[in-house]
Amino acid sequence: MRWAVLSGLVVLDAFLTRDALEAGYRELNPLLAPLAGTPWLFSLKVVAVSLLAVAVALSQKSRRAGPMLERGIDVGLLVYAGVTLWHAALRISRAL
Repeated sequence: MRWAVLSGLVVLDAFLTRDALEAGYRELNPLLAPLAGTPWLFSLKVVAVSLLAVAVALSQKSRRAGPMLERGIDVGLLVYAGVTLWHAALRISRAL
């Protein structure tokens, strides 16, 4: 279930990033900055979510991969929760 929440946050980040870029902000992630403002950014997010779903499905068959994947999902949740809060703060600051 946590992987589904993480997937939702990743896709939400793609939409919020597009909105922030249109408002004049820049992409702060140096790895994704070259893709900012292009359809490739959203495509990359969709591929990442798809790979996460495959990893979860495969880990259910392998006991060794499960714990490591669970820790990765937890880290991802923390990171994307922070990114979502950052986007919320940007929206609030724009509204003021």
